[in-house]
Amino acid sequence: MSRIAQVTNPPAQTGADQVALTVGENLRRLRRERRLSLSEVARMSNIAKATLSNLEGGSGNPTIVTLAALASVLGVMPGDLLASPEPRVMRAADGLYVHGPATRGRLVTRHHNSSVDLHEVVFLADTPFDSVQPESDAIEQIYVVEGDLRIEIKTESYVLGSGDMIQYPLHEGARITALGKDAKTIVIMAYTLRGARGQTPFS
Repeated sequence: MSRIAQVTNPPAQTGADQVALTVGENLRRLRRERRLSLSEVARMSNIAKATLSNLEGGSGNPTIVTLAALASVLGVMPGDLLASPEPRVMRAADGLYVHGPATRGRLVTRHHNSSVDLHEVVFLADTPFDSVQPESDAIEQIYVVEGDLRIEIKTESYVLGSGDMIQYPLHEGARITALGKDAKTIVIMAYTLRGARGQTPFS
């Protein structure tokens, strides 16, 4: 068999591959713009240097919590790490999905020159998710598309169903739990002082 006949086409890129590549490119660019070393970003974000190296190489598997921590250190919004500069149409099955132990979601739109990110997030059934950034100036808004959520903020507890919405300061934080089955939501992150949250590490 000839050498040419043995050449095969590379496998098609998966959604996870595209997430890793996009995050890696944006992380490397933003880090260099700020003249930060990998070691400095690792120390400030409490993320292992090896993990950051993998992310920049496009082979990592970033979670929502990881993106939030990096965004805080770099002084950007989490959506800046997921955003592609190229115009595109997003279909229902498209997007850069990020998976975590309690959630899966995608950046739906990034409002450039403003301080708003809009995400589609599915909270996994009966798996609590703590959404908090103590030093953040953001207001988090959750609109329930389908399912039921219990949201605990300080000593208060709220149950939201389809069509309900809640908003709260992200520095106060909330424990979010989908009740009985996965809950589909739209999460809007609105920052009042773009970039200010990057002055201290996310914790």
